[in-house]
Formats: sequence, structure tokens, C-alpha cells
Amino acid sequence: MIDPITTEIIRCALLQAAEDMNTTLIRSSYTPVIYEAKDCAVALLDRDHNVLGQSSGLPIFLGNLEVCTRETERRHGRDVWREGDVWVLNDSYIGGTHLNDVTVYGPIFTGGELAGFAASRAHWLDVGSKDPGGSMDSTSIFQEGLRLGPVKVYEGGEPCRDLHEVIGRNVRFPHATLGDLRAQVSCAIPGSGGCARSSPGGASTPSWPPATRSSPRPSGWNARPSPPSPTAATRRPGSSTTTASTSARRCRSPSG
Repeated sequence: MIDPITTEIIRCALLQAAEDMNTTLIRSSYTPVIYEAKDCAVALLDRDHNVLGQSSGLPIFLGNLEVCTRETERRHGRDVWREGDVWVLNDSYIGGTHLNDVTVYGPIFTGGELAGFAASRAHWLDVGSKDPGGSMDSTSIFQEGLRLGPVKVYEGGEPCRDLHEVIGRNVRFPHATLGDLRAQVSCAIPGSGGCARSSPGGASTPSWPPATRSSPRPSGWNARPSPPSPTAATRRPGSSTTTASTSARRCRSPSG
């Protein structure tokens, strides 16, 4: 007999884990289309790709994040899932939206066994289309930018440097784009923890996302610019401390 009280507790825990994931993504992202417009959504899936919990988000994203994990498994087999791996996909013919909507996902393991998946989808500011930001008059998908997936962006907890290089060289805002990618990887931490706590084995430590989340920067790129110097406009009245605007701190135009 199913205990309705336990069922409700687990259901609410999974939903809250998804909301925590979404909050982490929004607060960690680099571009205003995510942290201001909140053009994103996240979900927790079980090992059979069924949705366990999904955050509030764009209606077009709701209920189809599992398509990406199902398609990956269909193409590569059940044994493709490895601890520490993270995948990325934005192909419109799989995910159902334009190429700017990028899905980042990976398996969650507890006790060495596959327990489920964490997935997030967010709108990247630019993916290298013929027009900055995105084309409104494209007649072919090849005019809309870089087409990915399903392909690994992290393997065994380490970033796939070749793919990071490809992404960085094919977008107009490489620093912000790779920052949003890292935000999508990082957002799964509270979700994977919630999945572990809700599993029959208890609160074991999930093995995904990888502990190493630093993304390599292709050679020749300049370092991240220093914060702007304090000015009178940013000085709080009656205080010697200064603050920089959120936009200035979180979204800077990269060099190169």
C-alpha cells in the first residue's frame, strides 16, 4: 500500500529541488536573457526518463526536457551514461525549439547506480547565427548558428576542451556564453542532492555534476576585465562603500 503522506513529502521535495536548481541557474548566469527574463527551465528525471520534478518556466520548455535524454540513449545505448559526464544539445529537430535554446543534462548516480537525470534548458544570447542574437528571416537551419548534440561537454568530470573551443570560436560573446554553460552545469547540484535524498538508499552523495566545473578559455582570449572603478554615481549616500551594478558585474563584453 502506498503511503500518501510519504508520497506527498517526496513529491514536494523533488519539486523544491527543481526550483532550487532553477534559482541557482538564474543567479549564476552571465546574460540578462536568463537572469532577468528567466528564459530557462530545469527538471529532474528518473532512470526511465520520466519527469519527477520540474521548475516553473517557459511553457514551451515544460514537459519536453526528457526528449534529450531519451534521444541520447536511443542513439548510443543504455550503457552510454557514465559518472561525471555532461551532455549538451540544441538541435531543433530533437529538442523542438530554435538553436538558441540549449539543453545541458547528465546522469545522476547514487551508490554507483544510475538513479536519474538532471536537465536544464536556457536561451543563449548568441549561437553564431548570420545575424547577432538570432535570425528572424532564416530559410535554413544552417543560417541559425552552431548546431550541437547530443554530444559530451564534460567527460569524467573534466571539460571537453575541444568542444569548449568550438563553442567559444563560433559565438559572438564567448565569455558570457561559456559562463551560461557553466551555470547550467552548476544548477544541477541542488537537484542531484534532492534526488539522492529522495532515493531508497537515502542521502548518499551524488556523483554528478562533476566537482571540476572550470571551463577552459581558448588561447588568445583576454582575461576577464576588472570591475569598473567606483564612481560617485555608485556610492551609497552616507557611506564610503561602493557598489557596482548587477549588469556590469555579471555581463561584460569579452575581448577577441
